[in-house]
Amino acid sequence: MNCYFLTQNGYDGAVLRVEVKEVKKARLTVPHSKERIEMIAKATTHGQLFCATGGAHLTSNDMLAAFEAKIKEVEIKKLEQSKKERQFLKKCALEGNEILMNNKPVEELSAVELEKLLLMHQIPKSKMGNKHEKLEKWKEILQSKKHPPSFEVWSSEDEANLNNLQKMEIKLEDTELGRQATVEKIKMNAAINAMTVKELNYLEEKVRSVKRMKTEKTEEDWGVETELNKYGTRFCKNVDVAEASA
Repeated sequence: MNCYFLTQNGYDGAVLRVEVKEVKKARLTVPHSKERIEMIAKATTHGQLFCATGGAHLTSNDMLAAFEAKIKEVEIKKLEQSKKERQFLKKCALEGNEILMNNKPVEELSAVELEKLLLMHQIPKSKMGNKHEKLEKWKEILQSKKHPPSFEVWSSEDEANLNNLQKMEIKLEDTELGRQATVEKIKMNAAINAMTVKELNYLEEKVRSVKRMKTEKTEEDWGVETELNKYGTRFCKNVDVAEASA
């Protein structure tokens, strides 16, 4: 339009004319993939969400899985910290017991040995002081006949649980929506047992109708999400045209 206006007013508007070539935008991730869920979970802005999904709505399956992934990430960090602490306590207990088995006189214990004995009793290094103070603390423990505090050993079950969480293979049934759907299915089974023949016939027809509807859907048809993805493609195209015309 601008070039036409210049031409009409005696200028050579064709000089400024450019050809806008359509560039097809590809989504960075595949729907329902682990990569998409991780990218959504790490997104902190709407732009990052748009790049990851191409414009998927906030209640899509991938979004729900990403929200669950954030919860799992917090659980993983807690377990990793617990593993580190419990393995350290086990190491301190083994080293402390090894020193005790040597039956070495208290006065002959080195600063390093005293430190290991105090760590076995879960006394922080910051509160141990110098060698003399460590020795006095250890003598107090011996006089009180105090046993080392108990702790929970990091087990193979804990390790397996951590490994499972780290895989991050989250499906819809792992989300709050999926768990609620499972509860509703259990309720439905209970309700079916209490139905009359007439009600069961109506339900059977309803099930056949839903099956026909699901069969007609193609693998790429994801309802609202598909429409929003199309909108996202058009949006990117309009931005490219605007940038080329500027």
